Amino acid sequence: MAIEDTNLLGKSHKDYVQKQILIRQQKLGLPRNQQGKTPQDIQWMNGKTSWVRLASSVDIGDTFYLQPAPKLSPEQQSILDMLETPQDTTNGRVVAPNITNDKLNEFYLNYDRKNPQSLEDAEYEMIPYFVDGKLTSEARLDLINLGPEYSGNELAKKLVFHGGVENAQITNTPEGLNTQMVKRKGISEMLGRDFDSVYQFGQFGARSIPGIQGFDCKSKSMGSLREANVTIRVNSSEDFELIDALYLRIGYSMFIEWGNSSYYDNEGKYIKGIEVDPGLLFEFLEPTPDLVTDYSKFIDKIESAREFSNGNYDALFGRLKNFTWEFDSKGYYNITLSIISWGDVIESLKINGLYPGMKPLSNLPERGEDSDLVETIYESALNTFIHEATVMDRTTVTSLTGTELLDNQSVVKSNLIAQVRNADLTGFSYASASGDYSDALDYDRDKTNSKGKKIAGVANFGENRTYYYVRFGDILDFIKHKLLLTNENGTPIIDINTTPTHNLCFNPGFNVSANPSKVMIARSMPLQETVDTNEDLREMIGEFTKRPNFDIFLGTIPDPKTGTSTPDIGLEPFNVTKIPGAPENIVAGDIMNIYFEKQYLLDIIKNKTDKRTGNLTLLTFVSSLLEDANDCLGGVNQLAVRVTDDRILEIYDQIPLYGIGSRISKQSDIELNVYGIDMESGFSTSFNTDGIPGLNIINYRAGSFVTNFTLKTELTNEFATITSIGAQANGSVVGEDASFLSKWNFGLFDRFLRQKGNFSSNNGDNSRITEKSEFDKALKYMYKLWVGYSIQQYGIKSKIYEFPEFSSIYNFEALVKFQKDYLQATIKTQCALQGTYSNQMGMLPIGFSYELDGLSGMRIYDQVAIDTRFLPSYYNDYLIFIVKGISHSFAGNRWVTNVETIAQPKVMFNNPKLSPSLGGAENSTPSENNVNDENINDDDITDLPFTLSNPLFRVTLNPNDFEIRGQDGQGNGNYGSSRDNGGRIHAGVDLVAIPGDLVVAPITGKLIVGNRVYSSDREELVLVKVIGTGDYAGYTAKIFYVVGNGYLQNTIVDKGAVIGSVQNMSQYYPPLGSMTNHIHYELRKNAKPVNPTPFL
Repeated sequence: MAIEDTNLLGKSHKDYVQKQILIRQQKLGLPRNQQGKTPQDIQWMNGKTSWVRLASSVDIGDTFYLQPAPKLSPEQQSILDMLETPQDTTNGRVVAPNITNDKLNEFYLNYDRKNPQSLEDAEYEMIPYFVDGKLTSEARLDLINLGPEYSGNELAKKLVFHGGVENAQITNTPEGLNTQMVKRKGISEMLGRDFDSVYQFGQFGARSIPGIQGFDCKSKSMGSLREANVTIRVNSSEDFELIDALYLRIGYSMFIEWGNSSYYDNEGKYIKGIEVDPGLLFEFLEPTPDLVTDYSKFIDKIESAREFSNGNYDALFGRLKNFTWEFDSKGYYNITLSIISWGDVIESLKINGLYPGMKPLSNLPERGEDSDLVETIYESALNTFIHEATVMDRTTVTSLTGTELLDNQSVVKSNLIAQVRNADLTGFSYASASGDYSDALDYDRDKTNSKGKKIAGVANFGENRTYYYVRFGDILDFIKHKLLLTNENGTPIIDINTTPTHNLCFNPGFNVSANPSKVMIARSMPLQETVDTNEDLREMIGEFTKRPNFDIFLGTIPDPKTGTSTPDIGLEPFNVTKIPGAPENIVAGDIMNIYFEKQYLLDIIKNKTDKRTGNLTLLTFVSSLLEDANDCLGGVNQLAVRVTDDRILEIYDQIPLYGIGSRISKQSDIELNVYGIDMESGFSTSFNTDGIPGLNIINYRAGSFVTNFTLKTELTNEFATITSIGAQANGSVVGEDASFLSKWNFGLFDRFLRQKGNFSSNNGDNSRITEKSEFDKALKYMYKLWVGYSIQQYGIKSKIYEFPEFSSIYNFEALVKFQKDYLQATIKTQCALQGTYSNQMGMLPIGFSYELDGLSGMRIYDQVAIDTRFLPSYYNDYLIFIVKGISHSFAGNRWVTNVETIAQPKVMFNNPKLSPSLGGAENSTPSENNVNDENINDDDITDLPFTLSNPLFRVTLNPNDFEIRGQDGQGNGNYGSSRDNGGRIHAGVDLVAIPGDLVVAPITGKLIVGNRVYSSDREELVLVKVIGTGDYAGYTAKIFYVVGNGYLQNTIVDKGAVIGSVQNMSQYYPPLGSMTNHIHYELRKNAKPVNPTPFL
């Protein structure tokens, strides 16, 4: 699997599309001289024309209904024998010449679709439907004044729109189909229907053939859904009758295709005339049996045709959604057809029904008994599946007298059908069969993408709260295989992508489900490495167990009574650690391995069902689950639904992965030149990544086939608050993430409001709420959630997986909110320290739209490499453009493609060890070793006119917890300690710190970052300095071994604002491990040291 095979946004255009862009730009960039454009090039440039064709799927045939089949009579048996005799199957159609219509009217049996030869097993007979005593085909042809020779697909072949209307001639030959489009000619010499003439006579006199007047095809919401609008003019009532029969049929399939009449292919060959591929029209009119039974193969053929034409052909296979027509004063019928992709049925597809073949569950009473539980389970097939999925494996043991000695259910389950084991002390034992085939649902899980996955789990969360969980991928697989519309052979009309490791999402690595009554993921806890050093957290955990378990639904936990490990309690892990083509340190989440709680699912089915129609649609159900998953997992994802390839439902995350978004698009992507001639375009790497020889064009002149473009911003009300915040280089507000705009505006300030954010007047001083206060507010609530998950047990009161600390946690919605605040603040702060910005803004309201000569193969959510010469130079450093809409239309006789894009921050991945500040850093800063004892005064300051913030803030620990460095191989970190064998005195205090811990400003003032601690050696060790302003004027705080945030260089930072992160300084003091890693914290008043210890 490669990144291209995932659901991630921002992939490159397909190779054939990029090559076509290159070819066109190369040709258009050639100079007009003997060494430049050829006459053929000029002909192509100035003679671009296109074509469009429309065909109907309507066949004229007989209609049947089913009724129970009577016992076969001898006459019927003889007809049956003739039907079973091998017949001519030309074109995939059974022809039985020995059976007359009278006999067929006498005997119609329902074919067994799985085994057409076993007609004697049929349970129903097919009875023809008659209209006025005639079969429906005959009656329909009479209605439009045509003979039986126009039955089947014959009329559809006579009325193919191609400019006007043409005849599609299809002849079977030993070599295959012989096809051609035949234009009509001349004036009819007969009164009535004439399918060979352009002009014919009717009740309105001589009238010309119908024709297409206009066409456009636009992408809709949810990805690749497309809707085409075709306007047709019909000039006679006779032709309107035929068009009505073929093209004005709501819900019927239609096919429209279009392309360029001449083009250069990707090898530079000029294609025109008969060399242009004929498209797929004939396969639509005369489909092979495999296309009839699985129309998704036809969509695959469309993509193959796009690639074969190098993006110069496109088509839409859809259904008629709506139509309008009017008869005007000139005697014309003006018709508008609306044709839409089949995938749009997800907006109305019902999934809360029952289906034939379902049976009562073996472990429940029959329907109709007075049981609310039973009635709920049987309300829909989906309800039944959820129940069966959450019936866990169970083992019971009874005594000789029948007393129950043991009743255990498993924590997790791998098979759909639970296994029940019964035993007693006599030695009797019984185990029911377990497996993945449900007889009650007629569903075989073993044939789905969920095969072998943990389908369900169960745990207790405090008293009387037992939650059963079902895997999201399993839910979708059941819907996909049993509840979707299918064609004759059972192939779904639309599909759902549940491919393992394909469905990825952003994963910060330290979020949990804040509401286990709805959602669960299996993951390791974020505080696993720090709890042993956190006294406050240890006190909260108590002495229940020596060490809490930090994994949620992963692996095993020790039994506190026996010391042995529990049975398997592992659900499918949420983390995806291996993403081909991505950096090794990137971790994603697997959307299919999100688990939803049983009762929550049943409530969603009930509450989201439309009260008027009684229907629950696929889109409503899935969207509701994703919305709650987004909330419960911390608001760091924007999971949503889209449709790809016109028919495949896919779950995706609008939030990009760090290290992925800017890397999906290949380094050799062709840049789209949007304006004039680019004299310096080109690349030097092989174009095709599959080893196929490509074009190595270096420094070619790039012309442009973009005919129009616009770049504009459209700020929504929702975005206005973020814009105001980010209007400062260091703007901040609780609950909003403006880190991108802050970075975008670095070095620029509003002279009246140098900082923007939330203000409070609790102390009467308009103190700005900083990132640290966001942490402080949410972190204490996160402690309780983490401890609730950390303390786990198995087998205390019952043999079940338990989280006993959740007994005191009831307000899950509050935890959902505080986890959101915590994660937003954490991600924002860490990104600031890495010199990048948060990925949490998603899309930006900056849109780039462009019009170009017709080109197919581009996809919604592709990343576009745009020539940015006309934009400010730094745009390319901060933005990428993602395709959000594609439309095709015809202007005159020319195919035009319009592409709409939306900007997204260019999210990168930077090593946490940041580089020094943005220039100007001094290298002569006094170091820790240069402080002499004369700087220490006997009358040290013991009181300050203000409070200080502790400089060290550890994300996963109590922010007020600190530890002064004790004695180690290099001394100790107390203020006033001896240095250099008594040659000097320590003028600060050393606080134990872990590399990567956050550092905040102790006072408000101007920030200086990047100065070296030592002037000669250990050049990598740097410090931050805050020079006090306002109430803090005259005071300076210096913190050594800290990488500062370069984007705040020389700006005023508030007390408590995050200004950097801790370095790994101990590695520079040999022998390794002889010095405890720490920060050195100095506070000075008018250059004289102040002991900061009393103020910590």
